[in-house]
This record gives sequence, structure tokens and C-alpha cells, in this order.
Amino acid sequence: MTDFMEIVNAAILWNCRTLSVPVPSVRIVEPSELATPTTHCAVSSDGGELLINRNFAQGGDTNETFIWLALSHECRHIWQAFHANLFNGYRDSSALSVQEYNRQAAEIDAWAWGVIVLTKRFHVRPTLEKNFGAEAWAFIEDRARQISEEGLF
Repeated sequence: MTDFMEIVNAAILWNCRTLSVPVPSVRIVEPSELATPTTHCAVSSDGGELLINRNFAQGGDTNETFIWLALSHECRHIWQAFHANLFNGYRDSSALSVQEYNRQAAEIDAWAWGVIVLTKRFHVRPTLEKNFGAEAWAFIEDRARQISEEGLF
């Protein structure tokens, strides 16, 4: 888990510095403490704590780019807590299908940030449309273009 935590710490620090938000505390939690047992990680509503699913942390088969994608996504939620009002009517993943959940404004914005980070840092594009559907992917791509035009990095 040492290598995993080194990647986690690097990803969180880089994202928080780039987004100009405070670095959250990190806690490894049991799957039952998250919205669903398959949730990899989540951020507290105030942005002060990032929770990582113990199964994700101990998986061993998770590659660096996926860890960066998941954590970049969560760090963007921290940014949202300070800079954007995207949580009106927000519903957690246990109440919706994967496609419905990921069509929410906060999720589109967070996935868009994750896509930008992977594209710029690793020169790869995640294939989120396979999991989220073409409609959500179109929203994510559009939001990624908007964020890129803001010139954060």
C-alpha cells in the first residue's frame, strides 16, 4: 500500500495546488462507509476529508493513471465546495443509475477535470463513455473544453 499512498499523496497535492484549494486529510475507510461498496473514493461535503475505499487501496491491480483520475475527480469536488454551486438537487450514487448519477452538474464538472488531468499529465484519454453513456460523455467533453479555456495549467 506504500506505493499506492505515494501516488495518492502526489495526486492530491498536485491537484489541490493547481486548483488552489486546501489539501484534505485522507482516511482509508471500509466500503460500508461510502455511498456504495464499489465507490473508490469520496470527499466530505465541506471538502476537508477525502475517504478512500480500503478495497481500492489494497487492490494492487489499480494503475497510476486510474488513481490519478479518481483523485483528480474528487479534488475537483473540493474545488466545487469553495468555488461553484453545483450541488443543488444533487443525489448520491446509491439513489441513481450510473448514467443518471454521472449526468449531474457536479459529476460532469469533476469528470471533465479528471479527463483534462489525464490528457495533460499522461497523454491518455479515459473512455468514460463506455461506463456513463454517450450523452454523459458529450457533456463531460463539452465541460472539459470550457475548463481548458480557463487556462488553469
